[in-house]
Amino acid sequence: MKRDIPQSIEFIYGYIRRSRQDVLREKKTDQDTLAAQRELIGGLLKEIQEEEGIPYSMKEEIKSGGDEIASRPIFSSLLEELRSVGSRKAAIAVKDISRLGRGDPDQMGMVLKILQRKCIYIITPYQVYDPLDPHHVQILKFYMFMGNIELDMIKQRMKEAKYSYVRQGRFMGGSKAVPYGYDFDSYTQKLIPDDEQAPIVKKIYYHYVIDKIGYNGISTILRKENIPTKTGKKYWSPKVIRTILSNPIYKGEYRYRMTQRVDGEIHKVPEEDQIIVPDCFEPIVSKEIWEQAQDQLEENRNKPSVKLEFEPNVLAGLIICSSCGKKMVRQYSTQHYTKKDGSKSVYKKEFMMCLPCATYIKYWDIERSIVELIQKEVIEVNSGILKERLKELIDFDKINISRINPEDQIEKLKVELTRLHKQLDGLTLMKAEGELKKEDYNRLKEKVEGNMEEKRTYLEELQAELERDRIEEINIEDIQTGIKNVLEVYENGELNKTEKNELLRGIFDYIVLTKTGKGKFDLSVMFNPKIFFNSSLS
Repeated sequence: MKRDIPQSIEFIYGYIRRSRQDVLREKKTDQDTLAAQRELIGGLLKEIQEEEGIPYSMKEEIKSGGDEIASRPIFSSLLEELRSVGSRKAAIAVKDISRLGRGDPDQMGMVLKILQRKCIYIITPYQVYDPLDPHHVQILKFYMFMGNIELDMIKQRMKEAKYSYVRQGRFMGGSKAVPYGYDFDSYTQKLIPDDEQAPIVKKIYYHYVIDKIGYNGISTILRKENIPTKTGKKYWSPKVIRTILSNPIYKGEYRYRMTQRVDGEIHKVPEEDQIIVPDCFEPIVSKEIWEQAQDQLEENRNKPSVKLEFEPNVLAGLIICSSCGKKMVRQYSTQHYTKKDGSKSVYKKEFMMCLPCATYIKYWDIERSIVELIQKEVIEVNSGILKERLKELIDFDKINISRINPEDQIEKLKVELTRLHKQLDGLTLMKAEGELKKEDYNRLKEKVEGNMEEKRTYLEELQAELERDRIEEINIEDIQTGIKNVLEVYENGELNKTEKNELLRGIFDYIVLTKTGKGKFDLSVMFNPKIFFNSSLS
């Protein structure tokens, strides 16, 4: 088929994506509709290249995406490329106009503006459209308008069908959204209790309603009993426990359309507008137990979770677990005992804890170790040894000393390296698109990479020099005296917990705790650079 391809076109972008109908067809027939498009558009582009000598590249939206441009990353990047091409120099090849999108008029209007501003031709297997030709513009607008109407009709039909299925008791969440404790019967589209998980759901409700155990306690029980989560993990997040306790599906009630998206934001739908189907699925817990759980959840929700005059604890935000990298938190509890003589005693427990790793260390053992570390490893240590240690114990990336000349050079080198990376990417693209011969590409690539390696080596040398200079500028004796005074105030001053926490955070950036045995641990510290470089920064 002979096509009137404008002579000004220098490059063609082929774009393929699945439509909603394609997705449905694939589910029914197992046919790869993207492969069919690839063959159609690929054949079209090869034919044009043979006849006109115009190079091309294929852009594939692997996932079906959505109708909004933001949900189609490949098309979004293609639009960005088109913004920078010369007028009448490029074209897009698609199966039909609807492949450009059937979103709302504002979005499709934006696409049309880009095509018109740069005069990007649209090539289909049957027609070449000129976005500056008034007749062609009318056709494009008509297709986009009809596509948008058709899209709205499809969405409405799908929505009404889903609502109808929900009222019939079918689960419309899809297999991935099946709640823990249930299996999805794909034939009946019903939820049925899972033989292994359903008893765990009952166990969670029993511990919460009968034993009055909280989320964290239930999480610990499940972990100790080696019961995995839905995704196979050992750690049960308290949030997951709460979701199970509040989901009405476990009493057999199915609720659909609980939220809706408006202008890109998710909003809760009023209960009277939700679709609620009681006795839809076989329940895992009785309605009475579920209602008791809701009463308890509401009661706990109304309790103040923190003191009104809250103050951070001494080690708040400082201690990091070496196993998972998460911050450890303080856990406090009291236990009451009756002695043999009948008198009562109270035992207070205070730990730093990592919930995912189940690591518990006595709170004040850690605090005492930190004080000892400051005394032995900072105040009493030889100043020369401390200066060497600081090279490993300070995060130099957090220091900003813009008046030091090497740093200006470092920034320039980073900009230059970024430019060289882009240059290398451009060469690779030109080779892939046949604009560069292999020998020319290899020669230019070797030259750019050599330049990059030279700049990278110089950058590393400058950074090392800058770090050495900063360490040498520090008056270690003054620092040691200052920290000694801080420690004196910390131990003997009348400070509250917040003030003590501020002093420790002034000295340390963070402290990594490694458990080495029962009640035993090691601490690895990273100093706060500000305490050493404040004089340089002022």
